[in-house]
Amino acid sequence: MRAIEQAESWEAQKEWLEAEAAEVGVPHKLSRLELLTLLDLGPVERVQYRRRAAHT
Repeated sequence: MRAIEQAESWEAQKEWLEAEAAEVGVPHKLSRLELLTLLDLGPVERVQYRRRAAHT
């Protein structure tokens, strides 16, 4: 199981997702909807989503 899925609190999950997004160059702060969407995606889909977001 990935560390993000093991994170117990919403804040910990949010920080993890924002750090991942920053690593791939997403130029904006993630909205709550984006964060919730990313939590529902699998790891491969999450990477694809972030790549698209980084290029928009």
